[in-house]
Amino acid sequence: MRKIYKTLQVHNHIKNNQSWIVDDPGINIVNNLVAKLKKDFIEQAINDSGKNSKELWKSLKKILPIKSHSSPSRLVNDDGEITDDAEIAEAFNSFFCSIGQSLASKFPDIVPDVKINTDATFHFEPISTDFVTNQLNHLPNGKATGLDNLSTRLLKASASNISSPLAHIFNCTLETGEIPDEWKVAKVTPVYKDGQHCDTNNYRPISVLPVTSKILERAVHDQLYSYLVINNLLHHSHHRSHFYK
Repeated sequence: MRKIYKTLQVHNHIKNNQSWIVDDPGINIVNNLVAKLKKDFIEQAINDSGKNSKELWKSLKKILPIKSHSSPSRLVNDDGEITDDAEIAEAFNSFFCSIGQSLASKFPDIVPDVKINTDATFHFEPISTDFVTNQLNHLPNGKATGLDNLSTRLLKASASNISSPLAHIFNCTLETGEIPDEWKVAKVTPVYKDGQHCDTNNYRPISVLPVTSKILERAVHDQLYSYLVINNLLHHSHHRSHFYK
């Protein structure tokens, strides 16, 4: 597969070079060969990755067009043109905060006809230090960092020292129902989709929370899901959703 990738790189270099002659009769032959190489590359990437979607996309990104993730230098809205960085950030913030309610208002309220009777009650069990340590040790190294700038590599390296304090914070959070303010603030990046770059409607948000908050989220998910499954409280449609993840 490495040879195929190198061949595609050479083709792209030649194609982007001004010496590429459009009416050259050999162009069709080369293009057909490149199309076959791309097909072979994708098939090989799928076979090599198996069920690992992350590895599959890592391979496909080598030949897929790369979109720029840089923020726009100007926006245009009802109030006119915006060029100040702080005002652009505020415009995106206002748009992303309102788009959810705007989209939700377009859908009718649907109340599922599901009647489940149970006497089972739910309460959170204390989160153990071992659970936190295990979660820290299994963090992926390439996971993006939140505003705290604590990388997964750092958290994994210090797992034995910070697991107990984190478990204490997590348990205090579950007991009081209050999440630390720092864990509720996300790093939001506007990612361009299509259309005019100066229109906020053509961007989607990518939000990154602190990694430590995701460990608390996992603990809550595991306990809640276990309660629902044990007491047979999940509707069959939920099993087909991503809830189980």
